Amino acid sequence: MQKTQKVSFVLSENDLVEALRYFLKFTPAGRRWKWRRIARVEVCFILVVTTIGALTHSMVFGIVLFALGQLGLLFGATNMGTQLHNLGYAKNQIRIACAPTTIEINSEAFILENEYLNLWRKWQHLELVAHNDNYLYILSGSKIAHIVPKRAFNQEDEFAQFCIAAKLYWQSAKQVPNQS
Repeated sequence: MQKTQKVSFVLSENDLVEALRYFLKFTPAGRRWKWRRIARVEVCFILVVTTIGALTHSMVFGIVLFALGQLGLLFGATNMGTQLHNLGYAKNQIRIACAPTTIEINSEAFILENEYLNLWRKWQHLELVAHNDNYLYILSGSKIAHIVPKRAFNQEDEFAQFCIAAKLYWQSAKQVPNQS
């Protein structure tokens, strides 16, 4: 008899931003996005500092203005929707991801249900199961990550047990060859 574990939750836009930032660290597209952003920042820095420095004859003033602008970007001067759009989410994806969701796991499959989506996947067809301190990530495709927040559980050890079970189901299924 297979043990089934079930959890219900609603993701916030902040959950999506944090999870996507974590996930992008491990993908080639995410690493390219980071370096493109860094390159744009450096080009902007050079343009802003040299322009302001030329206009005011003070390079220090230009550097201070640039630093203040970067701090604004770093601490969320843009709204959450803009951050999600910049990270690659479309509006309909945000609506689907933030709908009340139930995820069920058992030895056979990963099951996700919400008002927009009913998904049933055998563990061997999933790309990756991983977690950090705040989220469980279940990747069902190269660009599709299902996120389970830690706050969906009443106790911290429930989250840990759910993560361990999901990872064990996935690892044991990956040892079995695909039978499609």
